[in-house]
Amino acid sequence: MLFYTAFSYEYEGKLPSKLHRFKLDKIIEVVIFISEFIKDKNYTQVVEKYSREFEEVLKVRTILEEVSTDSFVKCETFKIIDEIIIERIIESVLDGNKEFDKHICNAKNRMTSAWRKSFKNEYMAFINGIELLRKLDYSSEKFFVESLNDLYSMYINEFSQIDYHYRKFNYYYDKIKNKGALSKLKKMLEKKYAIDYLEPISMQWSKLIKNGGHSSLDSALYKKQSDFYNEFVSRYARKDERIFVIISDILSYEVASDCIDL
Repeated sequence: MLFYTAFSYEYEGKLPSKLHRFKLDKIIEVVIFISEFIKDKNYTQVVEKYSREFEEVLKVRTILEEVSTDSFVKCETFKIIDEIIIERIIESVLDGNKEFDKHICNAKNRMTSAWRKSFKNEYMAFINGIELLRKLDYSSEKFFVESLNDLYSMYINEFSQIDYHYRKFNYYYDKIKNKGALSKLKKMLEKKYAIDYLEPISMQWSKLIKNGGHSSLDSALYKKQSDFYNEFVSRYARKDERIFVIISDILSYEVASDCIDL
């Protein structure tokens, strides 16, 4: 059987001996054929149909439930492999597992698999959600600085990334049709974002403003609105070049910063 032969080649472990009868002799040729077959856009529906059928025949879920994700994280033959990896990442994160690098690595590796188009939004949501957790875990003790200048600088250089990954997680989450257990992950991230980030940083900012006022913020740290034209526009105007300026009273810093990096 073509699908099983390709799967057994990619799988890093020992498969049930009763399935060996499905393994063909010309392994490399089969692997190349199946890889190209799965990636061919002209056969997308056919590939998914056969993949689903053989998943059931071979009881792939039952096999993989008993082994580590490392054994099959590089396998591409069956679509159910990505579904199981996604389930495990969610379960691990919800259980408080902080293997952030491993989760992100697995998600990024799957972004290059044959089924990447089917699960791109899920993996991008994971990557940003896990980065959000990592940033929160790393920054939790840094919010309570005693200087408005320090808090401002730390937001520009560090904390704005929390807002960035929160926004990106929600962007990809909203694009997912069948959210399933992802809704539990979203609920967890929303709670941590509000309690572990928004509340403490807002309270500290308000406290520092109340104690020292806006005047305590060093003007050298930021560009004044009154200097905007001379700083950013005048050089284009002198050359009679066209320039577009986005004016928005709700555009967050991290969004503007993201736009600059485009």
